[in-house]
Amino acid sequence: MSVDARRCKTERQNCVVEVRAYVDGQPTIPCTMKDMTPQGAKLVAAENIASGKILMFIPAIGEVWAGLVRWRRGHTVGVRFIVGEADLITDEKPSWPEEFALRVQLAQMKKTTKRLAGLAGSSETRR
Repeated sequence: MSVDARRCKTERQNCVVEVRAYVDGQPTIPCTMKDMTPQGAKLVAAENIASGKILMFIPAIGEVWAGLVRWRRGHTVGVRFIVGEADLITDEKPSWPEEFALRVQLAQMKKTTKRLAGLAGSSETRR
């Protein structure tokens, strides 16, 4: 059993999701969320992310989640979600990985549908 598997209480869900991290009023740091559990996620950042609390804007679903940096390896950090911070939670439980993945896929499908509709409209005007 790997060290990550022993540390993680639930199975990780692989994902590749664009995230913008905000740390203590600093400029936005572009990141990619590589995997997640209901408790947290792994972020690969374009630059170092300071330790402590961060806010993560997830454009695909239009939400801001809060987290706490728990570990780091270069530009990769492990983040534990903070329940009750930002727009992550109201009175409900956080999005489980499966729900999160479906919501991101739906957002990407909507974006692709709009783009394809725009391409179809522009090809009709050329005729």
